[in-house]
Amino acid sequence: FQPFLTHIYKYLTNMFATRAATRFSPRINLAQKRFMGGQHDTFEPPFNRVFVGSMAVGILFAGVGVIWGGAVFQNKKHGFPVKE
Repeated sequence: FQPFLTHIYKYLTNMFATRAATRFSPRINLAQKRFMGGQHDTFEPPFNRVFVGSMAVGILFAGVGVIWGGAVFQNKKHGFPVKE
């Protein structure tokens, strides 16, 4: 009876292991590649450090400027600071 249980155990573990391996494998078929648009090199190097750095700093300053300008405008609209 022991060899029979060993055989069943090996059969079941092999069956579930192969099902899991085929179900969760990272293979992509041709239709999925076509749906995803093929190969994208958008985020591939080389990047121009000066351009990327200047864009990052510019966006940072623009965001700070918008918040600061909005606060100044609201304070001015509501009469702050009070000038005597």
